[in-house]
Amino acid sequence: MPAKNGAEKISLKTKIHSLVSKSTALTAIYEAADFIHKNPEKAMPVLALAVKRIFSSKKYIFILATPTHGNRGDHLIVYAMKKWCETYFSEYTVVEYDDKMFEDWFVLSLLKAAVKKQDFIFLRGGGSVGDWYIHYEYFIRQILKSFTKNKIVMFPQSVNFSSTPGGQEEKLKTIAAYDSHPDFTLYTRDETSFGTANEMLKHAKVRLCPDIAMFLFSSYKPKEYMRDGVLFCLRPDVNETFYNENERGKMITDVKEKYAVKFGDTSAGHNVPGDRRKEEIENLLRLFSESSVAVTDRYHGMISAVLTGTPCVAIRSADHKISAGIKWFEDLDFVFFAETIEDVPSLVEKAMQCENPKAPDFSSRFDTLFEEIANG
Repeated sequence: MPAKNGAEKISLKTKIHSLVSKSTALTAIYEAADFIHKNPEKAMPVLALAVKRIFSSKKYIFILATPTHGNRGDHLIVYAMKKWCETYFSEYTVVEYDDKMFEDWFVLSLLKAAVKKQDFIFLRGGGSVGDWYIHYEYFIRQILKSFTKNKIVMFPQSVNFSSTPGGQEEKLKTIAAYDSHPDFTLYTRDETSFGTANEMLKHAKVRLCPDIAMFLFSSYKPKEYMRDGVLFCLRPDVNETFYNENERGKMITDVKEKYAVKFGDTSAGHNVPGDRRKEEIENLLRLFSESSVAVTDRYHGMISAVLTGTPCVAIRSADHKISAGIKWFEDLDFVFFAETIEDVPSLVEKAMQCENPKAPDFSSRFDTLFEEIANG
C-alpha cells in the first residue's frame, strides 16, 4: 500500500506539472507563486505596486536589471536614462528594479501583475549585446519573452558577437529573441553596431543614437578642481585590451618622462547599490576633473573626459567600442584617437595645449530619441 500511494502521489504531481507546462498563463501563475514563497521580502514591494495600480490609471516606465556591480560606466548610463525620462516622460512614474533580478527569473512572472499594457519597459544601454556578457543577454531574451504586450526599448548599445561557433550560435538565438517580440527597439551607439544589428534583425526596429550618458552633456556642470598630471584610465584585464601589458607599460613610461601620471578606472572596485550611484559617479568624474589630460581605452572613460572638459587621448580597445564610438567627437579639438600606441606621448603633448574644452550639445539627438519612442 505505501508504494502504491507513493506512485499515486508521483503520478498526480507529474500530471499537475504537465498541465502547467502546457499553459502559458498557468506557468506564469506557478512561477509567481514560487517566487513569493521563496522570496517573500522581495515579492512584497511588487505585490504592493500591483495592488496600488488597481486604483490608478497613471502610466509607468520600468527600468529593469539596473547595475549593482562596480562598473560606474553602467551606473552613468542608468543615471542618464532616469534624467532623460524625467525630461521627456515626466507624466510617467519611473520604477527601477536592479540586477538582483538575475537571482530568480520567476520574478518576471510576478512583475507581470504590476505591469500594464500602456507601460514602457526600458533596458540599460552599454556594451552587452553579444556573447561577451552572455548571462545578461540571456536575461534580456527572457524579458522579451515575458512581456510581449509592452513596448520594450533597449537604450544605445554596442553590438559584437565573436566569430567562434559559440558566438555565432548565440547570435542566432539573439536574432530569434529580438525579432519575435512585436514591439522591440534596439538602439545602437555607433555605426558599426548599427550596421551589424541591421544585418541581423528583420522585424525588430534598429536605430542609431549616442550613448545615453551623452545626454548629460547639456546639463552637467563640472565642478572646479585644481588640475594636474595625466590620468591613465585603462582596463585592468589584459584579455579585454587591444595592446599587451608590455606595450601599455612602455606607453606609461614614455609619458611619465615628461608628466606626472596617476591611475584610475571606471570600475569602483566594489559593488555599488542604487542609493550610492550618484556618489560613485561624482567620484569617477572627479578623477577626470582633477587631471590635465586623460588617456583611456574605456568607452565611458572617454565620455567622462568630455563631460568634465578634460582633454583626452583614446586608445584602441579589444572591440570596436572606441574606434567607432569616438566618431561622435570627431569635431572636438580636445579629443584625440591614437592610431597606434606609439602615438600616445605626442598626442598627450597636443592635448596639454587645448584651451577651454567644452562638451558638445546633443540635445537634438535626444529629442529624436523621444519622438521615435513616443511615436514609433
